[in-house]
Amino acid sequence: MKKIFIIVLLFASCKKIESHRQSVFVSITVLEPVSDLPVANAMIILSDRWNTPSHIGWTNENGVCDNVPSEIFNSSLYEFNIVKDRYWPSGSKILKATLSPEGWLRLYIPAYTGSYLNITIGPKRLPYGWGESTTYHDVQDTVLLIKGFGGEQNRIDWQLFNKSDDVISYDSLDVAIPRFDTTANVTLNL
Repeated sequence: MKKIFIIVLLFASCKKIESHRQSVFVSITVLEPVSDLPVANAMIILSDRWNTPSHIGWTNENGVCDNVPSEIFNSSLYEFNIVKDRYWPSGSKILKATLSPEGWLRLYIPAYTGSYLNITIGPKRLPYGWGESTTYHDVQDTVLLIKGFGGEQNRIDWQLFNKSDDVISYDSLDVAIPRFDTTANVTLNL
């Protein structure tokens, strides 16, 4: 009888400890960077070092996901990603994050003397050199449809190389790209 009482007491005390333990959550707000519009239905993923999701949450119509466990969010052992279709992904582990909408640019490439062209496109609000780089071979006298950052000014940096990989020509161009739409033809002056 004494053994049963001790087992019941241990079981009850374990239950009592568990019942006082409550999860603490953090709220993450996701907005578009220039307009501060909320991004609804963005998926917030916290993954371990083997890329196994430990928590997945979704933002509401106000761009807020308020069920992210703080223990996982604050741990350095977890990677943080925010994704949504037609938005550039974000890996910034902050409580007020931004997702940039996509936009597109029709870029005319005239005939040139060179071997290949490297184009980097990025938001003008971010430091020089940040963005998406692509190398194009044999794209002379053609129009490219390039994905950019919608709803803001984009910086297009380009370099033209010869067959020895020497830079022949380079320049930068600023273009406003609408969100979820395409900017009319822009010509790259090589």
